[in-house]
Amino acid sequence: MANHLFGYMPDGTPIEEYELHSDKLCVSILTLGGILRTLKVNERDVIGGYDTLEAYLYEAGGSYQGAIIGRVGNRIANGRFRQNGKLYRLAKNNGKHHLHGGEIGFNLRVWTVEEADDAHLTLSLFSPDGEEGYPSNLFVKVTYTVEGDALMLAYNATSDGDTPINLTNHTYFNLGGLDSGDVLDYTAQIHADTYTEVDAELIPTGAHPAVAGTPFDFRAPKRIGADLGDALEGYDHNFIFAGAPMGEVCGTMLPHVATVTGKDMALEVYTDAPCAQFYTANFLFGLPDFKGGVKRERRHAFCFETQREPDGVNHGAEPLHAGELFHTVTVYRFV
Repeated sequence: MANHLFGYMPDGTPIEEYELHSDKLCVSILTLGGILRTLKVNERDVIGGYDTLEAYLYEAGGSYQGAIIGRVGNRIANGRFRQNGKLYRLAKNNGKHHLHGGEIGFNLRVWTVEEADDAHLTLSLFSPDGEEGYPSNLFVKVTYTVEGDALMLAYNATSDGDTPINLTNHTYFNLGGLDSGDVLDYTAQIHADTYTEVDAELIPTGAHPAVAGTPFDFRAPKRIGADLGDALEGYDHNFIFAGAPMGEVCGTMLPHVATVTGKDMALEVYTDAPCAQFYTANFLFGLPDFKGGVKRERRHAFCFETQREPDGVNHGAEPLHAGELFHTVTVYRFV
């Protein structure tokens, strides 16, 4: 296991970078935000990220490159929700809405290293009652494991009171490398019969239309760009899994929910999460440059953010209760 100093936060807190290795993968992770900074498959780096800590801090709540997202990923309408009869108000950092945990979400917090070896890294974070407007103290652990051609992320959390939670990871993938062009000619297969309908501000309406006969039908492999045009410029939508076959990966059985295939590599996604946000980097452009000076361009990457239902707090989702364990696992396998 190798680690080194990546830089210092403005208050002087050091940020470390840890490297994990298997026979196929080399992954590096920052203690800032639990950020996946590099993910090399047979020496090819297939994710977005930056060369310096200053670039991550400059971009802050922009594209959330590679970071753990929390306390609640995705959007919360109007930055508010009711729980146990009380109204909670959150930061409005996406127009009039709350996005990815607020102004200082888990992506901008410094995590603590609990365990580390050549193939595993466990990071922990304490989120105090009232942080970004959320109720109750929350204790979070995320474990990264590399094994052969797969990277597994295991999320665990407990709370001392009721609180909403929706942890995910916001890595941007380009299977040819970030300098290899857009991803619209990739094919994707997503085992989802329905998706979450959103309004013009990407806020869920509460409806779950069938994907059949729509641009959101990826039940059979389909070119990502096949149905894009003036009416739909890109995907930034939640797909609700159904009928995914089970597969063994990293020593556990998980639903194989999606496969995204590039020119000479495919990414298989396995998870016990009920859904995922499929995002085609519609808002990715401008500074800072990616690693090695590669320019950031729209649609030159995709994200597959496994999650619970977005804006679930306003659509009947149960919170994490005191003493309960939040646990979910996602595996990214490269073939």
